[in-house]
Amino acid sequence: MAYTVAHPHKKRTGDDFIRCVQLNLQHSRPATDNLNHFITKANMDIAFIQEPYVYQNLVRGISRMCWIFTSGHGKKSAAIVVTNETIEVLLINQLSE
Repeated sequence: MAYTVAHPHKKRTGDDFIRCVQLNLQHSRPATDNLNHFITKANMDIAFIQEPYVYQNLVRGISRMCWIFTSGHGKKSAAIVVTNETIEVLLINQLSE
């Protein structure tokens, strides 16, 4: 499911939206490949992922052009993928599990 969120400090125009998608990949490599294709085709800015594809305790299969944020020391059960380089992101480990 894809979401569009208005930028809170700007008047709405066509370029003031952050395009987001949220999905569960069920630890699947083919689903991750489909996500990469969808992010590119739909011009998504942020992907919120449950059960990402993980190999050797790292989220794998996501384009290297993206920032991937995870937290915790065990198996990664969620990730946030930011594809838009104009969005400033900060991971706060104390508030993440």
